[in-house]
Amino acid sequence: MHARTMCCDKLCSSSNSTSIPSPSYASLRQCACAVLAVCILCWGLLFHRLTSGLGGIVQHPDLSTVAAADVARGSTSEVENAPAKYVASKLTRAVSPPAPVGEEGAASRDSLSGGHKTQLTEVALTTAASFSVDSTPMDSLNDHFTKKRTQSVPTAAGPTHASSQAKLLPARKLELNIVDVGGETDNTEFFKKALRQIQHAGGGVLHVPAGVFRSGPLRLVSHMTLFLHSGATLQAIDDFRIWDIVGPLESYGHGREGSKKGRRVAFLSGEWLQNVVLTGDWGSIDGCGNRWWAAKSSWQFDGVTLPHLIELRHTVGLEISRLRLRNSPLWTVHPFACSNVVVRDVEIMNPFSASNTDGVNPDSCDNVLIERVSYTGGDDAVAIKSGWDCFGDERGFNRPTKNVVIRNLTVHATRAAGIAIGSEMSGGIENITVDGLRVERAGAGGAVCIKTTAARGGFVRDVSVRNVQVGNIDGNKEQIAGFMIAGRIGGWIPEKNPACSSPPRALPDISGISIRDVQQIKGTRIAGPAVRLHGLIEGQVIR
Repeated sequence: MHARTMCCDKLCSSSNSTSIPSPSYASLRQCACAVLAVCILCWGLLFHRLTSGLGGIVQHPDLSTVAAADVARGSTSEVENAPAKYVASKLTRAVSPPAPVGEEGAASRDSLSGGHKTQLTEVALTTAASFSVDSTPMDSLNDHFTKKRTQSVPTAAGPTHASSQAKLLPARKLELNIVDVGGETDNTEFFKKALRQIQHAGGGVLHVPAGVFRSGPLRLVSHMTLFLHSGATLQAIDDFRIWDIVGPLESYGHGREGSKKGRRVAFLSGEWLQNVVLTGDWGSIDGCGNRWWAAKSSWQFDGVTLPHLIELRHTVGLEISRLRLRNSPLWTVHPFACSNVVVRDVEIMNPFSASNTDGVNPDSCDNVLIERVSYTGGDDAVAIKSGWDCFGDERGFNRPTKNVVIRNLTVHATRAAGIAIGSEMSGGIENITVDGLRVERAGAGGAVCIKTTAARGGFVRDVSVRNVQVGNIDGNKEQIAGFMIAGRIGGWIPEKNPACSSPPRALPDISGISIRDVQQIKGTRIAGPAVRLHGLIEGQVIR
């Protein structure tokens, strides 16, 4: 400041002189220093204002310079080898979805392309409490995912859909859009790349906009959200050669379809994960099961168990919501040995003729909430399981399924049961609550069926079913009923595990079963009696 004052004083005093004296070298040096100091101060203030203004663009302070340069030049360069942090800064810009494949996404392109950035900000950048990885009582499961909904949701009277605000998502560290990462006829490698980046960042959201995106099997990662926007379809590629063969589950010890050749990996799979969310604005996941079903019924079937659509194993914190799941080659949703599972606001649509296309099958899981789910398909809408014979009981995996709540489940049509317990239940099943069940059409198994056999062992206890509406139950009146506890359904007897040589120590223990508040839907017919105990072992006690 002193140098600047001296310099200014000299200039001011010289303005009254008739001649300008030659300044000394010392004076010039002092003036130059003062000007340099002022410039440095101004540049510092300007830089501070610029970097402060970037707070609304980037999610992490250390990305500010990368984001500023990228936005300034409007870069659209490839991110094939870019680090995850750079990809995060790129995807804060507005992006346009690719040209949709087929007619399904055609109407949605214009609505997404204009306001996509706003939509991402409102939907995916909103912070909410993430799912705790600790064991959680069932009474508080609803509080894990805070939601804002104005839509009508599936209830026991049937599902309806209206415009709605998107639910709040868990906070994530990284935002990705499959459009920026890839977008080709086969998107497998692009999805895998995005999942690697999310894993590297410690969590993230992967957006799938309107259009059809085809992919091979994908392995999910912890702390991720897969968000399928309205009009989006994630479709499985039905080339058998790209589907890995994996080993049997611990509690089965064998391929589910009677083969020792193993089983195919699920379309979306993962194990030993935490905090996984599959959600959206009623986007679709399509398993393209037609070729699998055709092969199974012909000489092309290789004896390897068909793939599930979604199978998460040993995972704590899983939500599947606001999605349409269709054409699953085998079971649609199969959480195995998972805790804190929520499946809500989901439509499951499989062909009525496709066998073993169950809806939601919690298997050796605890703390499970299934609500506002609608189902059409060829097997049980919900099947609760816990292991197959000697691999599932005390000689093997020995993990029961417990603390399951099912609310407002709508079964439009099935050849099997609305809700089945078993037949794989060797690890035990307990504390099951069903409140709000509408079965419009069912076959073998009726509205609710507890399936067991002498080879199973284990137990089924403390099952409460209430507020049930029963429609048409089709089949042989000597074999079916509205509600069944059965060791045999018609000519079908639950298969023994061929890998188990010795029987269990005791018959299955079935106790604490309560069914009340049941109504028949007007104009429908149950072919058999209301309740049937069928094919049980002599001496077996049901309490």
